[in-house]
Amino acid sequence: MNSRISSALPVVILILLGGFIFTLGIADNYTNIDEPYFTDPVVNYLNGNGYTTTSWRITGPTETHVSTAPAHSLALLLWLKLFGFSQAAVRSLSAALALGSALVFWRACRRAGLIHSAPAGIIVISLVLLDHGYAFSYSVGRPDALSALLAAALFYFSTLANQRLALGLMGALAVLLPFVQWGLVMYLAVLSAALWLIDRKRTWKYILVVGAGMALGLLIQRVVYGQFGVWETWLNSVRSERLDNVAKMISSRPAWSTFLNRHSNTMPKDFSALVILAGMAFLYVRSRRRRRPEGVLLARSAWIIVVTVTLGMFFIGKFPTYYGWMLMLPLAAILGHGFDRFRSAGGGEARLIVGITLLAGGVGLPLEVIVASHDWNDRQPAAITAWLGPKIGPDDVVYCDYPFYYVAKPRAKQVFTSFYFNRMSPEEYHRLTLVIISQYRSYWKPERYALTNALETGRWQPARAGWLGNSFQYGILSPPNYGCTVYRLKAPNKP
Repeated sequence: MNSRISSALPVVILILLGGFIFTLGIADNYTNIDEPYFTDPVVNYLNGNGYTTTSWRITGPTETHVSTAPAHSLALLLWLKLFGFSQAAVRSLSAALALGSALVFWRACRRAGLIHSAPAGIIVISLVLLDHGYAFSYSVGRPDALSALLAAALFYFSTLANQRLALGLMGALAVLLPFVQWGLVMYLAVLSAALWLIDRKRTWKYILVVGAGMALGLLIQRVVYGQFGVWETWLNSVRSERLDNVAKMISSRPAWSTFLNRHSNTMPKDFSALVILAGMAFLYVRSRRRRRPEGVLLARSAWIIVVTVTLGMFFIGKFPTYYGWMLMLPLAAILGHGFDRFRSAGGGEARLIVGITLLAGGVGLPLEVIVASHDWNDRQPAAITAWLGPKIGPDDVVYCDYPFYYVAKPRAKQVFTSFYFNRMSPEEYHRLTLVIISQYRSYWKPERYALTNALETGRWQPARAGWLGNSFQYGILSPPNYGCTVYRLKAPNKP
């Protein structure tokens, strides 16, 4: 009986963390800029306006949109059909997929023989779900959780006893990956390099099959997108998220100003991974002094993966904080494996791993919630919706900065937001009746379209500033909360 209870403990932790995520986790951040980007074309399609968007820099209301994560968009379409359109519904899909990724990855670690005990399973699940970067990603409805789930599924398939079946399933899944998220393909390419360095004898077949599958998937994607006339659109979307010139990329990205001003879109600021790396460095030194080769191997493997993945992603495209799951999946497996090895061998290394886990998990989602508690009410949509909602009528054509998308979209006739401003034609500007400008970071540029023919009808000022400020350049612990000025444009509205 005790054995059954013990084996069920990881599931209990998964359920408890799920409760934490679905209550506080998906509510601790105000609307993120990526939410309108991934949500808007889906909502337009459900409303009968085609798969189009007015929140993106590449496509507009008369062009078929091509998401950089089309599989997530399809899943979101089905999800919103079931649960309706709301910020909570959008975010809950990513949260559910994140829980699924942790579950599948834990089972894969068990089947692979990396972990055996319930405490090791708890370590794996807790690190994956509480990781600072991954928690931010799924809590604001980004598509990374689906990528993490499929990466975990690839690992699970690799553990099947029938190697032909395992390779067949992995190859078939790999064909689909280019349609999931372009960053996932890049990640698996650089992770393969790290695994090759660590243990090429065991991994080369799997690396070869997954690589061939992804290559075939990219070819199919090229044919399909070309057939529907959206290949160039997709390429432009991908290019818009990275620097095209490699020399410029290398020379500009390491700059300190880049590290701050580009927020987390180029260089990662994942506190959880940093804690683990520091812990692994300590374990390496300790193991060398005590002549314990298993500790040296463990720490070296962690550092090889982190350095290879980080540098690979950084120079291929980008490595933002919300890609934190790319590091945390292998790091969680390494720590869980190390715990079981060290616990059976004795010594203080197992306790060290428990300490690393507690600290790495603590500076993830729990820290995000603690920081958000300082100005919690100003991060919640209820108050701003009650104030701003009545100002938007069903005939209004609205430009709003992205924090107010979920307020404006279900109420207005049409909504333009954020990135689309630079695409907005004079005719579209002429049709605007309401403009909602964020007081922290606005994409509206007065030098392009001046608000000279506008009447200020309201200003929302948050009661409290964030504990660490409200400037994204200092990372995702200091995001802006809701603050805006509302302008009613008088007729005729001329550019």
